[in-house]
Amino acid sequence: MIRRAVLGVALFSIVAVALAAQQGVAPGGGAVRGGGSSDPPSANVLRITSPLGRTGLVTRVRIVAQISVAPGVQLSPVEFFVDGTRVGIVQNGPPYAVEWLDENAFEKREILVQANTSAGEILRDTVSLPPFEVVEKTEVTGVLVETSVFDKNGRFVSDLPGTAFTITEDDVQQKIDFISRESVETDMVLLVDNSQSMSRRMDYVRGATERLIASLREKDRAIVAPFNAHVGNITGPTNDVPTLKQAIDDHPELAKRFMEFLLLRNSQVEADLVDQLFNSSEKRVARLLILLSRVGHEAELIAVKAPISQEIMAARVGTTRPRINYFLNKFRKLGLIEYNGELKVHSSLVNIILRE
Repeated sequence: MIRRAVLGVALFSIVAVALAAQQGVAPGGGAVRGGGSSDPPSANVLRITSPLGRTGLVTRVRIVAQISVAPGVQLSPVEFFVDGTRVGIVQNGPPYAVEWLDENAFEKREILVQANTSAGEILRDTVSLPPFEVVEKTEVTGVLVETSVFDKNGRFVSDLPGTAFTITEDDVQQKIDFISRESVETDMVLLVDNSQSMSRRMDYVRGATERLIASLREKDRAIVAPFNAHVGNITGPTNDVPTLKQAIDDHPELAKRFMEFLLLRNSQVEADLVDQLFNSSEKRVARLLILLSRVGHEAELIAVKAPISQEIMAARVGTTRPRINYFLNKFRKLGLIEYNGELKVHSSLVNIILRE
């Protein structure tokens, strides 16, 4: 990002600032980890990785901790506290995460996660969430012109000299006081559709998450927000890679939708197998048309929305294209279907399947 300023012109900006979370800052400025012990670093570590800031929304947030212990060390149930009140406990993990309702983002909150090891060591970490603040600033310093330069393939160009840029106002060239290149910290949001239609695309969702994580710079953070009719429990903002991946792999709503899809798909495969083994080609064609049109029990004529060729129908039914053509003509003569540029199926076609 290249910023340039011409001094002497007023700049008015309103900036919404969400202060970054200060993770257990001690009086000297250092972060307190594992209870603040002065002993040598332990092989057993507990870190809070989400949330590390506020979103300004009244929403349910996943408090996530990453814990690693030495081989052979047993871990007690992990307790989660907000302002001294226990909001959840995890008996087994990973993941180590609980849900918490952030009812007022404009009040300070103190998050504590702790657990005991079989060696008697207390593992704990705290995160102080400052209030979400809206700061209004008015300054008279200059005009900031933010610009991005891309090549013909849409990639950023960041190695141009200052002499490559000019600024004009009303076709009059202006003096450039200084040029600087800056990387702006970014909070990115990954919206995950957890409806049943997305359950079959879980691999794509995981791939998108990995690509998002790979694009994060040192100070960038990401938020995973599942949604259906409403936004679900969000994870983040955080820059911890395992936490972001777990938000996809271990999300209960998404897992539920995925299992529903698997069960539905399994029942469809079983029905197709029974249809192939015990029904004639004529009944299999009738069943395929009913499934495509989704006709009900009431007398109605329903159009098949998805176009399908006779070759594809033959492959689905397990017969030849001439046989498909024969049965379609037969059904049309009986008034069970209509075909005039658009295939329409009458609900009475069900009688073909029920007929012995």
